[in-house]
Amino acid sequence: AGAAAASGAGVGVLPEDAPLGHPAHTRVKVDLLFNRACMDWTKDKVKTRFQTTASLVKGDMNAAVVIARACFVKFQDEGWEKEQVTNFRNECYDRFTGRSAAPAPAAKAAPAKSSAELPPAKPKTAGESPPAKKAPAEPTPAKPKAAEPKETPTGPPSGAPPTHLLKKKSGKRKRDKSSSSSSSSSDSDSGGRGAAAAAA
Repeated sequence: AGAAAASGAGVGVLPEDAPLGHPAHTRVKVDLLFNRACMDWTKDKVKTRFQTTASLVKGDMNAAVVIARACFVKFQDEGWEKEQVTNFRNECYDRFTGRSAAPAPAAKAAPAKSSAELPPAKPKTAGESPPAKKAPAEPTPAKPKAAEPKETPTGPPSGAPPTHLLKKKSGKRKRDKSSSSSSSSSDSDSGGRGAAAAAA
Protein backbone atom coordinates (compact mmCIF):
# COMPACT_ATOMS: atom_id res chain seq x y z
CA ALA A 1 0.00 0.00 0.00
CA GLY A 2 1.15 3.58 -0.63
CA ALA A 3 1.36 6.36 1.88
CA ALA A 4 -1.77 6.44 3.96
CA ALA A 5 -3.51 9.71 4.73
CA ALA A 6 -4.30 10.43 8.35
CA SER A 7 -7.91 10.38 9.48
CA GLY A 8 -9.74 12.63 11.91
CA ALA A 9 -7.86 15.72 12.99
CA GLY A 10 -4.60 14.72 11.32
CA VAL A 11 -3.69 16.79 8.28
CA GLY A 12 -0.03 15.73 7.85
CA VAL A 13 1.72 13.03 5.89
CA LEU A 14 2.32 9.53 7.28
CA PRO A 15 5.12 7.11 6.37
CA GLU A 16 4.51 4.18 4.05
CA ASP A 17 2.40 1.57 5.83
CA ALA A 18 3.38 -2.12 6.08
CA PRO A 19 2.21 -4.24 3.10
CA LEU A 20 -0.95 -6.30 3.47
CA GLY A 21 -0.23 -9.68 5.03
CA HIS A 22 2.94 -8.37 6.74
CA PRO A 23 3.44 -9.58 10.35
CA ALA A 24 3.34 -5.92 11.45
CA HIS A 25 -0.48 -5.94 11.06
CA THR A 26 -0.79 -8.60 13.74
CA ARG A 27 2.18 -7.70 15.97
CA VAL A 28 1.19 -4.06 16.51
CA LYS A 29 -1.48 -3.82 19.22
CA VAL A 30 -3.73 -0.88 20.09
CA ASP A 31 -3.86 0.13 23.77
CA LEU A 32 -6.95 2.31 24.16
CA LEU A 33 -6.39 2.69 27.91
CA PHE A 34 -3.20 4.69 27.34
CA ASN A 35 -4.09 5.80 23.80
CA ARG A 36 -1.03 4.24 22.14
CA ALA A 37 0.09 1.53 19.69
CA CYS A 38 2.52 -1.09 21.09
CA MET A 39 4.67 -3.91 19.75
CA ASP A 40 7.46 -6.27 20.84
CA TRP A 41 10.51 -7.05 18.77
CA THR A 42 13.02 -9.79 19.62
CA LYS A 43 16.54 -9.88 18.19
CA ASP A 44 19.35 -12.18 19.34
CA LYS A 45 17.11 -13.31 22.22
CA VAL A 46 16.81 -9.67 23.38
CA LYS A 47 13.22 -8.43 23.61
CA THR A 48 12.57 -4.76 22.77
CA ARG A 49 9.37 -2.98 23.76
CA PHE A 50 8.35 -0.18 21.40
CA GLN A 51 5.35 2.16 21.16
CA THR A 52 3.88 5.20 19.44
CA THR A 53 1.65 7.68 21.26
CA ALA A 54 -1.50 9.20 19.76
CA SER A 55 -1.15 12.37 21.81
CA LEU A 56 2.01 13.22 19.82
CA VAL A 57 0.08 13.07 16.50
CA LYS A 58 -2.77 15.34 17.53
CA GLY A 59 -4.66 12.49 19.22
CA ASP A 60 -5.07 10.51 15.97
CA MET A 61 -4.90 6.81 16.89
CA ASN A 62 -4.87 5.68 13.24
CA ALA A 63 -1.76 7.78 12.61
CA ALA A 64 -0.07 6.28 15.69
CA VAL A 65 -0.83 2.74 14.42
CA VAL A 66 0.50 3.43 10.90
CA ILE A 67 3.74 4.88 12.35
CA ALA A 68 4.08 1.85 14.67
CA ARG A 69 3.73 -0.61 11.75
CA ALA A 70 6.31 1.35 9.72
CA CYS A 71 8.68 1.09 12.69
CA PHE A 72 8.11 -2.68 12.86
CA VAL A 73 9.13 -2.96 9.20
CA LYS A 74 12.37 -1.09 10.00
CA PHE A 75 13.09 -3.59 12.81
CA GLN A 76 12.30 -6.80 10.92
CA ASP A 77 12.97 -6.12 7.24
CA GLU A 78 15.80 -3.57 7.41
CA GLY A 79 17.53 -4.66 10.63
CA TRP A 80 17.63 -1.21 12.23
CA GLU A 81 18.71 -0.75 15.82
CA LYS A 82 16.34 0.74 18.41
CA GLU A 83 18.07 4.12 18.38
CA GLN A 84 17.65 4.39 14.60
CA VAL A 85 13.98 3.41 14.77
CA THR A 86 13.36 5.88 17.59
CA ASN A 87 14.78 8.72 15.48
CA PHE A 88 12.63 7.60 12.52
CA ARG A 89 9.49 7.60 14.73
CA ASN A 90 10.22 11.12 16.00
CA GLU A 91 10.70 12.36 12.43
CA CYS A 92 7.29 10.88 11.55
CA TYR A 93 5.76 12.77 14.48
CA ASP A 94 7.27 16.03 13.26
CA ARG A 95 6.20 15.57 9.63
CA PHE A 96 2.64 14.74 10.63
CA THR A 97 2.23 17.69 12.98
CA GLY A 98 4.25 20.09 10.80
CA ARG A 99 6.74 20.90 13.54
CA SER A 100 9.74 20.22 11.30
CA ALA A 101 8.49 22.64 8.59
CA ALA A 102 7.82 25.55 10.92
CA PRO A 103 10.84 27.86 11.00
CA ALA A 104 12.15 28.94 14.35
CA PRO A 105 10.99 32.44 15.29
CA ALA A 106 13.69 35.03 14.73
CA ALA A 107 14.93 36.85 17.77
CA LYS A 108 13.60 40.37 17.95
CA ALA A 109 16.20 43.09 18.02
CA ALA A 110 15.89 45.61 20.80
CA PRO A 111 14.46 48.87 19.43
CA ALA A 112 16.87 51.78 19.40
CA LYS A 113 16.00 54.60 21.75
CA SER A 114 14.94 57.79 20.07
CA SER A 115 16.32 61.14 21.07
CA ALA A 116 13.03 61.92 22.83
CA GLU A 117 13.50 58.93 25.17
CA LEU A 118 17.04 59.87 26.14
CA PRO A 119 17.37 61.71 29.48
CA PRO A 120 17.91 65.47 29.05
CA ALA A 121 21.41 66.79 29.55
CA LYS A 122 22.00 68.68 32.78
CA PRO A 123 22.19 72.45 31.99
CA LYS A 124 25.36 74.24 33.11
CA THR A 125 24.97 77.08 35.57
CA ALA A 126 26.55 80.40 34.58
CA GLY A 127 29.91 80.83 36.23
CA GLU A 128 30.11 77.18 37.15
CA SER A 129 33.64 75.97 36.69
CA PRO A 130 34.50 72.40 35.88
CA PRO A 131 35.72 70.31 38.78
CA ALA A 132 39.41 70.78 39.46
CA LYS A 133 41.60 67.88 38.59
CA LYS A 134 43.38 66.29 41.47
CA ALA A 135 47.11 67.02 41.35
CA PRO A 136 49.26 63.94 41.26
CA ALA A 137 50.93 63.12 44.55
CA GLU A 138 54.55 64.24 44.78
CA PRO A 139 57.05 61.46 45.24
CA THR A 140 58.56 61.24 48.71
CA PRO A 141 62.28 62.23 48.61
CA ALA A 142 64.66 59.51 49.58
CA LYS A 143 66.45 59.98 52.90
CA PRO A 144 70.20 60.76 52.57
CA LYS A 145 72.43 57.96 53.62
CA ALA A 146 74.24 58.65 56.90
CA ALA A 147 77.99 59.13 56.51
CA GLU A 148 79.98 56.27 57.90
CA PRO A 149 82.38 57.30 60.77
CA LYS A 150 85.99 57.48 59.72
CA GLU A 151 88.46 55.37 61.57
CA THR A 152 90.90 57.40 63.74
CA PRO A 153 94.46 56.28 63.10
CA THR A 154 96.11 54.93 66.24
CA GLY A 155 99.70 55.54 65.07
CA PRO A 156 101.66 58.78 65.39
CA PRO A 157 100.52 61.80 63.33
CA SER A 158 102.04 62.32 59.94
CA GLY A 159 105.36 64.27 60.04
CA ALA A 160 106.10 63.29 63.68
CA PRO A 161 109.43 61.57 64.32
CA PRO A 162 109.37 57.86 64.98
CA THR A 163 108.77 56.67 68.51
CA HIS A 164 112.26 55.09 68.94
CA LEU A 165 113.92 58.44 68.12
CA LEU A 166 111.77 60.19 70.75
CA LYS A 167 112.87 57.63 73.33
CA LYS A 168 116.54 58.15 72.46
CA LYS A 169 116.25 61.97 72.75
CA SER A 170 114.50 61.75 76.13
CA GLY A 171 117.27 59.46 77.41
CA LYS A 172 119.92 61.89 76.19
CA ARG A 173 118.19 64.78 78.01
CA LYS A 174 118.16 62.78 81.25
CA ARG A 175 121.90 62.08 80.95
CA ASP A 176 122.63 65.76 80.28
CA LYS A 177 120.66 66.81 83.37
CA SER A 178 122.45 64.28 85.58
CA SER A 179 125.91 65.41 84.37
CA SER A 180 125.09 69.09 84.94
CA SER A 181 123.85 68.38 88.45
CA SER A 182 127.00 66.40 89.26
CA SER A 183 129.22 69.20 87.96
CA SER A 184 127.43 71.81 90.06
CA SER A 185 127.80 69.69 93.15
CA SER A 186 131.50 69.27 92.49
CA ASP A 187 131.89 73.03 92.06
CA SER A 188 130.18 73.65 95.35
CA ASP A 189 132.43 71.17 97.05
CA SER A 190 135.58 72.80 95.64
CA GLY A 191 134.31 76.23 96.64
CA GLY A 192 133.73 75.07 100.18
CA ARG A 193 137.14 73.55 100.44
CA GLY A 194 138.73 76.81 99.20
CA ALA A 195 136.82 78.92 101.70
CA ALA A 196 137.89 76.66 104.54
CA ALA A 197 141.53 76.92 103.55
CA ALA A 198 141.40 80.72 103.42
CA ALA A 199 139.96 80.84 106.92
CA ALA A 200 142.75 78.72 108.25
